[in-house]
Amino acid sequence: MSLEQVEQTIEGELHARLSKLFESFDPKPIGSASLGQVHAAELRDGRSVVVKVQRPNLREQLAEDIEFFRELATFLTEHTSAGSRVDLIGVVQQVERALVDELDYRTEARNAAAFRKALATFPHILIPRVIDAYTTHKVLTTERIKGIKIVEIPPISRVEYDFSELADEFAHAYLEQITDSGHFHADPHPGNVFVVLPGRENPRTPAEAVADDRRESVRPGATALVESENEARAAAVRFRDDRAPDCDNARSRRQTAAGDGR
Repeated sequence: MSLEQVEQTIEGELHARLSKLFESFDPKPIGSASLGQVHAAELRDGRSVVVKVQRPNLREQLAEDIEFFRELATFLTEHTSAGSRVDLIGVVQQVERALVDELDYRTEARNAAAFRKALATFPHILIPRVIDAYTTHKVLTTERIKGIKIVEIPPISRVEYDFSELADEFAHAYLEQITDSGHFHADPHPGNVFVVLPGRENPRTPAEAVADDRRESVRPGATALVESENEARAAAVRFRDDRAPDCDNARSRRQTAAGDGR
């Protein structure tokens, strides 16, 4: 997408000029795919974020494609032996439902918040927090994680740091996702998992956010995403108090960021 298209979508969705919304906005995308494009930016408060912007007129284009496949599935069902054995119309309907979810970035935002809350008890796993006020059904803004892909860790770092504890925690986190919550990261290829080495400035885990919070009481979240963050921090506190008294200093240790960088 051109920068002009990106600006139009963001400004139309967030109802403000790009220059007012962000301290800086990188015109060169980090990545671009069929449904959207991702840019690095910095909020007015200094936080580094990534902004995913949906392509314009995408819903109309996909509606036409889905209608074509629906007609094709109907024809094959009525005129072929394979169509009588396979529910092709049902397949198209399932694809349509999946696309509707993918085209509403608020669904992805809710999933990301639930994922962060579910893994809050793992002190070295960092899921980027969704920036609620900068997220709509066409724009998704999250904290930016600056790490190294697990397949690109320098050999000197492998010598300098013992990654066994981190690998163990990551494996346990995956087992809990699959066997307990049933809500799991479904695309764990090496490009989507990063290791944050000590000394790199990054967002805080829920446990670290609690450790830095000096408030005596936490106000209820004004939105569901904010309340989910409160619940994630509460879960991190319970874990620290009950099972891991040595986890308050998580930042001085290694962290894994499980996510797709968006």
